[in-house]
Amino acid sequence: MKELEQSQQVLENVKTDLTNENTKLKNEKTELTNKITGLSTDKENLTTTLSNAKTQAEQTSQKLNELERRHAPY
Repeated sequence: MKELEQSQQVLENVKTDLTNENTKLKNEKTELTNKITGLSTDKENLTTTLSNAKTQAEQTSQKLNELERRHAPY
C-alpha cells in the first residue's frame, strides 16, 4: 500500500511540474505574440514612412527637372 501512495505522490509531483512548465510556455507564447504584434506595427509604420519618403523624393525630382528646364540655355 505504501508503494501505491508513493507512486501517486510521484505522479502528482510530475503533474505539478508539467502544469508549471505549461504555464511558463503559455506565458512565453503570449510574450512572443506581443512582440510579433509590435514588430508588425513597426513594419507598417516603416512602410508608410518609406512610401511617404519615396513620394517626396519623386516630387522633389520633378521640381528639380522643371527648374532645370526653365533655366536651361536655348
